[in-house]
Amino acid sequence: DATFFYEFANQRSARYERVFLRVPRGTGNYRYKGDLNGNGVSEENEFELTRFDGEYVVFLAPGDQLIPVLDLKTSMRFRLEPQRFFRQPATMLERVLSALSSETFIRVEERSSETDVKQIYLMNLSRFLNQQTTLSGAQYITQDMHIYEHRADFSTRFRFTQRKSLLQLVSATEKSFNTERSVRIRSQMLPEIGNQTEFIQGVDRVNATAQTPRERDVFAVSLNSDFSYRPEPAWEVGLRFEVKRVEDRLRNPVPIVDMNEQSVRTSYSFFGTGQVRAEVKREEVILSQGVQDPARPFPYEFTNGKVIGKSLLWQLAFEYRFNQHMQITLHYNGRREGDRSTVHTGQVEAKVFF
Repeated sequence: DATFFYEFANQRSARYERVFLRVPRGTGNYRYKGDLNGNGVSEENEFELTRFDGEYVVFLAPGDQLIPVLDLKTSMRFRLEPQRFFRQPATMLERVLSALSSETFIRVEERSSETDVKQIYLMNLSRFLNQQTTLSGAQYITQDMHIYEHRADFSTRFRFTQRKSLLQLVSATEKSFNTERSVRIRSQMLPEIGNQTEFIQGVDRVNATAQTPRERDVFAVSLNSDFSYRPEPAWEVGLRFEVKRVEDRLRNPVPIVDMNEQSVRTSYSFFGTGQVRAEVKREEVILSQGVQDPARPFPYEFTNGKVIGKSLLWQLAFEYRFNQHMQITLHYNGRREGDRSTVHTGQVEAKVFF
């Protein structure tokens, strides 16, 4: 099964600039650290990513100067399932092939000021992601290999993902490179007990022509396992563990953190009318090597916003529909991160449909 997409256009565009917009507290993913250099202007390095209580979101706004560009967007998805050719496999080779399946996805996007048009629409990749001509571009590939993909009792997925991108901003040019290799195993050990275990190894790298807090070279290895227990259809209890080691190789000496996480969750469903869910999570981040410098904090991606030390997070959610015209939702979240004070957040929403 294959799908192809190709789109090419001539248009006018401009270099982009990051703009931060203020939103209601808790709905954004950035916070403002203040006017650090005292110039009275909010600059990009004065905003930082945050897990909770963000008050700003970022979007890319085009500059004032428009130039002719070539815009190419293309993608391809190819899926192979040998079992469709062997409905009743008889030989050993047919049984082995029937257990395998694969999916490949490739996407290329390029917005370029290249003067030789055919280099773009004929996809000469050596002219893509060029700092001299590319305004924005990305190359993305995902390769999945499955063993017993459709079996409920046991299945395995091997995945390789890679993404390269380049973005010319008004202030600087940023190049990024991401790659991930993972193995996922799903099993149904008993009719009531299931498990999903995943091993992930990844690289997240960003380089810029000007100094920016977004620069990083993060290497991470993680292992997580999630158990679910469903004694009856309405009830589910889950238990999840994760261990992770992360290095930021852009710094010297290389800082290393070891993280571990444990969580327990439960849910009860009111069939056709609603659900109640509860979860408690413990996180621990240990700085095994390196020094946390307040003048040059670690990038957000180094710990995914988690603070050094032990943290406890909990949440409770309730959703119920009285009838087709009335629905109520309640959410409560609490957290205590490291040595910070405990924070409680609650939200109640009622909807009436006429």
